[in-house]
Amino acid sequence: MKRKSRILIAAFCAAALLLSALLGFAGCGTAEKSADYIEPVTRSYGAGDAAAEVVQDDFMENNSYAKSESAPQAAEGTDASPQAQEKIVRTFELTVRTESFDAYLAALKKAVASNGGYMEEFSVWDSSYGNYRSASVTARIPADKADAFLASAGEKGVITSSTENATNVTLQYVDLESRISAYKTEQATLMELLKKAESLEDTLKIHERLNEVNYQLENYTAQLRVLENRVSYSTVTMEISEVSRALIEEDGLGTRIKNRFLENWDALVEGLKNFAVGLIGGLPILLPLAAVIAAVIVVLVKVRKKRKAKKAAKKAAPPDTTE
Repeated sequence: MKRKSRILIAAFCAAALLLSALLGFAGCGTAEKSADYIEPVTRSYGAGDAAAEVVQDDFMENNSYAKSESAPQAAEGTDASPQAQEKIVRTFELTVRTESFDAYLAALKKAVASNGGYMEEFSVWDSSYGNYRSASVTARIPADKADAFLASAGEKGVITSSTENATNVTLQYVDLESRISAYKTEQATLMELLKKAESLEDTLKIHERLNEVNYQLENYTAQLRVLENRVSYSTVTMEISEVSRALIEEDGLGTRIKNRFLENWDALVEGLKNFAVGLIGGLPILLPLAAVIAAVIVVLVKVRKKRKAKKAAKKAAPPDTTE
């Protein structure tokens, strides 16, 4: 009995090993086929076309499209070539106070022009607080001359605050270049296929894809130009305020006390000026209003006097004794 059971167990184990071996062999064969074998797809435009035209549609939808879409994505995951320089976008924000407002703006325009830059935005307005003016300036300065321009920005004024931001756009730059290169390659291939097209249907399909390629090429080329401009020209944004006294930088306790005293004194003087301006400027309204109020007061006083006189007369009159 024990011998029979042993034989059955041994037979069962042998069958299990044989089955697992067969399943493993089948799985390996399937994996190798799915990983290494891709069935070619050929699709013709019409009967009687040449062999080159048989694979035109397949080329446009698979090879060229894959190049234009997958190649840039591969570039994002890899480092730029050693010859490619890092692309840095630099932006600056400055707050400036100046006693010589007109002279400062004139010198600022001259500094922008001398450094090869240009004004992107320039606006001046009167301040609602006092007679002082303010200006907002956005200048584009060549990246290699931005530091020299910033050094001249505080010559006729005091820079009270400054901020610098630097953004590395190298990967974005390489990505755009890769996409443009891929679409240019596809564009050239489509032009060659267009010369060899023999049927109207082939020509229309190639033209359709060529129009799409041209659109994408123009789009990415425009994006690259904008990015190149941002890299080549740094953006400097300035908020300029006219003040009666441009305070020096606070580098010590005595300087800080002096600056605060002068700021409060200027605020007091400016407040008195504003009060005087408001009072005198409002006289055309205040004078008629004051006259009306005075007339009302005079009438009320007269009415009150009459009432008091009547009450006094009643008290002074003798009592009635006719009864």
